[in-house]
Amino acid sequence: MGAAKLRGMEPIGYVVHEIGCTTCGAGCSPIEIYCPRCGSDPLEGMGYLIGPLARGQFYRMVGIRLLVVGLLWGVVLIKEGAIRSHEFTLLDTLAWVVVLLIALVLSGFLRTVWQLWRLTRMRLVINSAGLVLFYGGHGRIYLDQMDWGELAPPLPERSHWLLKLFRAIGHLMAVGGFHGLALLIPEPLKEVRLHSRVNPMRCWSIPLSPALQLPVHTLTLLAVHALPHWLASGQVRLEPGYEPTPERPFLVLDLDRRVLRAYAFREVLLDDAYIEPPMRPVGVPLYEEPRPESINPDGTRVELDHTLEPERAFDEVSSVRPPAFAMPYGKHYWLRADWNLIPLIESRRRASEIASSSPSPSEHSQA
Repeated sequence: MGAAKLRGMEPIGYVVHEIGCTTCGAGCSPIEIYCPRCGSDPLEGMGYLIGPLARGQFYRMVGIRLLVVGLLWGVVLIKEGAIRSHEFTLLDTLAWVVVLLIALVLSGFLRTVWQLWRLTRMRLVINSAGLVLFYGGHGRIYLDQMDWGELAPPLPERSHWLLKLFRAIGHLMAVGGFHGLALLIPEPLKEVRLHSRVNPMRCWSIPLSPALQLPVHTLTLLAVHALPHWLASGQVRLEPGYEPTPERPFLVLDLDRRVLRAYAFREVLLDDAYIEPPMRPVGVPLYEEPRPESINPDGTRVELDHTLEPERAFDEVSSVRPPAFAMPYGKHYWLRADWNLIPLIESRRRASEIASSSPSPSEHSQA
């Protein structure tokens, strides 16, 4: 099936042959990124677009790894054929271990290929009204949609034990210094399950590839729109003692626990780089002189509202440095959503507290 995997059921939604380009009105395929008439995106202006993965990018990502794995496989087979006439040695054992490892890598690689191929046949549109999914399957293109009140909090796809083994092998290779071999262990793409609270048959399983958009960004974008509905329906609860306040403007949504917490920016220690404040646009006037219309009829001078000046606005933005991937939520808050996010933040906080409380080496030497 296409990008919407419905657990063995027939696809739901509508069959669409083509849609009108939002720029020129020509009929276009909804899972193509270029209109044949005007060259623009047929869905431009409909909302935030995720997908499809370009075919050329798919072939590059798949072909390079397939070539490397094939070369390694050939080397092992040639080596095995050259020593077949000799007695069974330790080298033979190592060769078969390598063959087994390559077989494991190839099986995980095939899963990654399947996930990437699904991304070439799907497109997700996120806007203020809800979600629209275009996906290919059975030789057709389907359209399905959900509004924000219908969407349940996203669930992660359950990891198979074989995928966990791949991650462990790749981690051990990286720790052992075999970074080149670690690249051969494919990192399975994260998948998100978007299911409807109203229609149990409507369940979308969508791979999240960093080649298109980082998973944390997609999850946060979904949460920005759907969080009011989740809180109102009780699907997400606000943890007591962590209520949002002006001193705690950073909202953390843990999708595993379905818990919302508010933190101060200084309390959130993540590995992500911080968002750089935007630069002031070139050519923006500084408003050093009052405009003619800023004089009252009685001749007095109108006090300018300096908070509306571009340079003042950028100064205010630069003073706020939320963690990466945080998005504005309302006027005074920032939101970030991910799986297992609260335990990650708490573990980093404890590590920072322990590091700050432990004496430094200079203090030890002075003692």
